[in-house]
Amino acid sequence: MKLIGSSTYKDEERQAAEELSERLGGLALAVVVMAMQIRHRRMQIHQFLDFYRESALKVHGRSRKVDLRPFYPHSLETCWQVAFRSLNPSSAAFLGSCVFVGPDAIPENLFSPKDSSRLPRSLEFCADPWEYVKSFCM
Repeated sequence: MKLIGSSTYKDEERQAAEELSERLGGLALAVVVMAMQIRHRRMQIHQFLDFYRESALKVHGRSRKVDLRPFYPHSLETCWQVAFRSLNPSSAAFLGSCVFVGPDAIPENLFSPKDSSRLPRSLEFCADPWEYVKSFCM
């Protein structure tokens, strides 16, 4: 809600923000893109949620009729595909995990717990310092 630019919100707005976030799967990039749309369109969150309910398939790339510009000139589906197209499996797993947390302060210890047996199989490479660094540098 901070991304939209107001410091106070009514309960209706908070509920709409929670629903929109849930509909976006909690993905940080999707939430940021939608917040910029709300600001750009000068809409309240609940108004944008109504628009989103009616246009979700278009917004996610099933149709090119909804314009996400000026903030991102492509659909969310295109954004996701471009982000993952050239990545190796470790980098894709790393980025895939990062989309679930806020973009400003991703805790490094999320990927390097003291007990590496707690890492999911797709993130086992994080237990090896070289493979871990290589996953986000290449």
